[in-house]
Amino acid sequence: MTKLNQRVADIQWSKVRWNGLLVSLGLMLTSIVLIATKGFTLGLEFTGGISHVVNADVPVSLEAMQSALRTVFDELPNLVPDVTYQTWQLQFPIGGAGELELLQWLRAVELELGHPLNLVSSSVVGAQVGEQLFEQGGLALIVASIAIMFYLTVRFEWRLALGAIVALLHDVLVVLALFVVFSIEFNLTALAALLAVVGYSLNDSIVIGDRIREYLARRPNQSTSESTDQAIRASLFRTLVTSGTTLLTVSSIGLIAGGTLSGFAFALFAGIIVGTWSSLVIGTAIPERIGLSSEHYKPKAPLLDEGGNPIHS
Repeated sequence: MTKLNQRVADIQWSKVRWNGLLVSLGLMLTSIVLIATKGFTLGLEFTGGISHVVNADVPVSLEAMQSALRTVFDELPNLVPDVTYQTWQLQFPIGGAGELELLQWLRAVELELGHPLNLVSSSVVGAQVGEQLFEQGGLALIVASIAIMFYLTVRFEWRLALGAIVALLHDVLVVLALFVVFSIEFNLTALAALLAVVGYSLNDSIVIGDRIREYLARRPNQSTSESTDQAIRASLFRTLVTSGTTLLTVSSIGLIAGGTLSGFAFALFAGIIVGTWSSLVIGTAIPERIGLSSEHYKPKAPLLDEGGNPIHS
């Protein structure tokens, strides 16, 4: 542990912060462009459509399922297998082939596969309902972000608060852009994960922000850069251990739950990594860059009357 602490102490965190801030700002701009130009692959909850969940007696490969469905449908539905590849969710758009006689195409697919298929459930989401869910989900994200911004401005000096807010915005944009880049379906579970990422990133930023505030108040003769470096070193081990253990948990969710929670696990996994990075880089570099100093944490001198006595309010 002593060698590890020494290696952490030897890192020139000021260079890491400034270079990392430039990289992060570039990622934010790139993310905005990707989201604006390519758009999301929205899930059935947001677009509306028909969902059929079927179960096979034996595992069925993706290629075999696609081949069997091609004998029935000109346009393949979106296929979401579970981790065993025995339970499949077939998602059709509104007005698509999913509205054909259910038992008719189910029996045809069975014959092609050579294995019986059991219908587990069917559901329909109207286009208008899907649009409302998308709007409500976006509104929930905006309201949560505004509430967090208000909390940060109350808790911290405005420079520290601004750094945490930009870090939060960075995390949301980058995670959303990753959904676009990898064409991963963005559904309600992914939105829930994104809200969790916002909370996780906020927690990291608060921990490091509290440390910076503490060092600036206790060591007024020390530069802001030195206080920030010490705050990072003091909280780095705790931050990495927390992030690492959480990543292990999220990875197991992705592996065990399979396709049904793949978007949820992906958003959390990416968000934890991005959130840890932004809290160490963006949340520390911006306050220092815009003039945060120990002067902002000096106790205010009491008001005195004409006789030099303190005025009690």
